[in-house]
Parts: sequence; C-alpha cells; structure tokens
Amino acid sequence: MICQETGLLIKPSYGRFIYYKLLTLVPFGTAILAIVRYADSILWLFAYIGVCLGHVLIVYTNKCPHCAYYHLGGREHRCSWLWHIPKLVKPRPGTQGRFVSNYIPFGILILILFPIYWLRFEWELLVIYLLSVAGLLSTVLMHECRTCISFDCGNNRVPQSIRDKMKEIHSSR
Repeated sequence: MICQETGLLIKPSYGRFIYYKLLTLVPFGTAILAIVRYADSILWLFAYIGVCLGHVLIVYTNKCPHCAYYHLGGREHRCSWLWHIPKLVKPRPGTQGRFVSNYIPFGILILILFPIYWLRFEWELLVIYLLSVAGLLSTVLMHECRTCISFDCGNNRVPQSIRDKMKEIHSSR
C-alpha cells in the first residue's frame, strides 16, 4: 500500500514480494548454473547456497528487527524480501548498529563476487549475471530505499522534506 500524500510504501504487497523473488532468481539461477557446469565439486554449489543462506540469516536477525515493516502485523514478517517468515527476533525500534551498516555492503559484495570464478568460463552467463545484479540493485535503490518508511535504516534514501510530511500526517491522525 502506497501513501497517496507522500508516495511512501506503507505496507508491502505480496505482488511486490513475488516481483523481487523473480528479480533475484535471475542472478542466483545464473550463478548456480555456472557453478554446476564448471565447478570441480558439488561442494562449491553447497558453499554458495550456504553463503546466500548465511547472508539472509545475518540480515534477518540483525537488520530486519530494526525495520518499520518488521513491526507491522502479527507473528509473521511480511516485506518485499521475506513473506510468511516467523519473527524469530524481537522487534528493536531505532537505528541499526554499526555491524549491520558495515556488513550489508560487504555481504552483498561477497554474494556478487563468489560465483564470478565460474561465470568467467562462459561470458554470456557472466553478462546476464552482471546485468541482472545491476538491475536488481538499481531497482532496490530506486524503488525501495526511496519509498521506505523505515527512516532509521542506514539505506533509507527518502528526502527529509517527505520524511517530515509523513511524520506530520501520522501525528495529525
């Protein structure tokens, strides 16, 4: 649901979640395809999947509890990235810690660079991978971080004037 007065995302929809899962599937699937084709051992595939799951777990337990969307609803988390996941960690309002602020770009860089070794064997897959990663990251920055109501997030890119307008709207209700 989008706020008509500010254009901010008040409540993510299931369609938005599906959109981001499909958008994420392109680089993830391309990376898996390259690892399966060119790795000497299937253990590299399990390592990549483990790195991805580890990243999600770190973000979910350290970043998500600070997010405004995590505070919505009942026992399950529903956002553009995770849907119907039980809330394992108590919500922690306020600014996220230094660990999360430093980890997020580092973790994303690790996820992007991990499969490059195998993708280099087939330049077509490498191009698809790099373009899909660029599309995913630019979409997140343009359509999520600029419309997010979680103003304490280190990735939030909502202009101060819109933040003030949103706070004014909620304080008048």
